[in-house]
Amino acid sequence: MDPQGIAELEHEYQRKLPPQLRAFYEAMNGVQLFETSMNIYGLVGDLIDRTSGIPKPFCPRVAVRCFPAFHPRWHRLGYFPIGSLVGYARKAIIACDGGDDIVVIDEESGATLRRYETVLTALRMLGAELQSSWSPEGALIGPEQQLDQIFLTTGSA
Repeated sequence: MDPQGIAELEHEYQRKLPPQLRAFYEAMNGVQLFETSMNIYGLVGDLIDRTSGIPKPFCPRVAVRCFPAFHPRWHRLGYFPIGSLVGYARKAIIACDGGDDIVVIDEESGATLRRYETVLTALRMLGAELQSSWSPEGALIGPEQQLDQIFLTTGSA
C-alpha cells in the first residue's frame, strides 16, 4: 500500500497506525484465506464492486466505522479492528491493541482467544489451525460446524 493509502486508512481509524501494523500494510494490502474464513482488511477503492474474479481484500471502512458502536469497550481500550475470523455460528474480531500486538477476540463472549506479536505470525498460526479443514483445492473438508472448533481453545505465539 502506498503512503496515500496508509494516510487514508489512518483517516478511517482517526489515529496513526501502530508501527508493525503500518509495516504490514506497506508490504501487503490485506489478505483473505480459506474462502474468507479469515481476513485482514485492506484498502478497497470501490466499496460497491464485488465482481467475482477480481480479488480484493475486505474493505476496513464499514468495520472501522461500526466498531465503536458494536464494541465500545474494545474501542475505548484503543483496539484497531483489522480483520475477522468466521466459523459456522461464531465470529471473532482480529485487532491490533495499543501495545502493537495482534489479538483475536471472541465476538460473543469478549474472551481473548489468541495473542500474537505480529500480523504475519497471527496469519501463519491461524492459517495452520484452519488448514486441516480445507483441501489443497480450497474446498471445505467435513461439515461447516467444525469451523467453530477454533473458538474453543486459546493460545498465543
